[in-house]
Amino acid sequence: MNSVGGACPLVAAERSETRVSIPLATLCALIRLAYNVEQHQVIGIPAELSRLQPSTVFQIEARLPERTAASLDVIRLMLQNMLAERFQLRIHRESRELPVYALVVESTGRKQATCSNPDATSGAVPGRIISCNPPLPMPRVAQMLSRDAGLPVVDKTGIATPFAFELHWLPATAQAQPDSPPVLFTAIREQLGLKLEPQRMPVGIIVVDHAEPPSPN
Repeated sequence: MNSVGGACPLVAAERSETRVSIPLATLCALIRLAYNVEQHQVIGIPAELSRLQPSTVFQIEARLPERTAASLDVIRLMLQNMLAERFQLRIHRESRELPVYALVVESTGRKQATCSNPDATSGAVPGRIISCNPPLPMPRVAQMLSRDAGLPVVDKTGIATPFAFELHWLPATAQAQPDSPPVLFTAIREQLGLKLEPQRMPVGIIVVDHAEPPSPN
């Protein structure tokens, strides 16, 4: 395990037949990956491990046991065990009532949407969500919207079948221009016939009871 520099977004595990690599991850990001939660669902990380500096961001290389498939469930279990052993991580789960946005359908109904390029790979970047190939399920869309909405977004649309669309909005950090798209809340209504409603609801969280700087290799 080597210390490097980084931040706290969700990170991906790079898999091969025999190894798993997780580059440039903070403890927060590792917990998110290990327990499949969002950033707002992790609280209590010690101050000395939450500061963004080279000594608090890590690169992990792990060898898989023989004849073990590198499934995401296997990787998460390995990571949970590593965090407990190397970081002395102890956590517990709680449900707390938190402010969120509920993603719901407008009273006038969802708008029909299409993809300008039906073969475009689905994904998200600041100011844009592409749900084309394949169309994204609404819980995944809500997860993507959480990054820019300022609060967690929970899918309450009742839309069970993913549908194709492109959503464009002006990121909060961008300077508006005459041809800029609308802000997120307006774009969701105008382009999809959906809206974000502020609510409070129980949210499952991971509470860090104890964590230490990792033991050396």
